[in-house]
Amino acid sequence: MLAFVAMAAVAALFPENGPRAAAGPDATQGNPFPQLPGDPLATASAAPSASATPGPSAAASPTQPPGGRPPRSSTTGPTGQPPSAQLSGVYSLLPGRVWADGFQAEIMITNGTAAAQSWQVRLRYPTSVTRYVTSWMDGYPAPTVDASGPTVTFTGSVTVPAGRTVNLRFEFKKTTGDFNPVECSLNGRACTIA
Repeated sequence: MLAFVAMAAVAALFPENGPRAAAGPDATQGNPFPQLPGDPLATASAAPSASATPGPSAAASPTQPPGGRPPRSSTTGPTGQPPSAQLSGVYSLLPGRVWADGFQAEIMITNGTAAAQSWQVRLRYPTSVTRYVTSWMDGYPAPTVDASGPTVTFTGSVTVPAGRTVNLRFEFKKTTGDFNPVECSLNGRACTIA
């Protein structure tokens, strides 16, 4: 009997050796036992729970930057001025300069662009116009001329200044009949016939 009382006293003084020790740690408290390598309880208690383990936040999609907006592709090309308008030409007979076997006419060449422009005029007449005689430009050097039958090409020796109009004037021989140009173009663009 004395021995039983002694065992009860020892159990009261050292509770970890009593029945609670056999049951293992309380689920609501930390593990009071030292965690020894190979101990299944130590291994189980050491494993972190999925909910308690802080993990990295979800990585942003490679095609979607932070903020939830997809990346914007640049479709804007380099900014520049709109294409310049071409030179324009107006063909007309010089007043009082038509006679029985010849005539004088002009083409007003207008440069509506912001830069000086080179130019070339091509004229083609009906067979009633027989021969090119001469050409000139007031205040500018005469153009170079390539005459082949009823077709004549004038090429400017100097450019037309930006925003300016220059007059190309010329003389042709003719017979009686129609002598309006069949073709008149300035840098490949049709002239206006006045």
